[in-house]
Amino acid sequence: AGVLPQVTCPVLAIHGIHDEYGSTVHPEMIGKLSRGPSHVKILPDTYHVPHRERPELIVSLASEFLASLSP
Repeated sequence: AGVLPQVTCPVLAIHGIHDEYGSTVHPEMIGKLSRGPSHVKILPDTYHVPHRERPELIVSLASEFLASLSP
């Protein structure tokens, strides 16, 4: 958590609910403590590698996130 308050750029934190190596606490902490615009997406039916497991969804989420940043 030490450096997260220094993060001021936009952050999209994506996490699979069934990730066997990490918990949802991690992306939630990133969203809460970073100072820039942030979105946290916890994906159902997804494990440790969301971009491989659900590539179409990840592209859609990233596109929506980037569009939300446009003036």
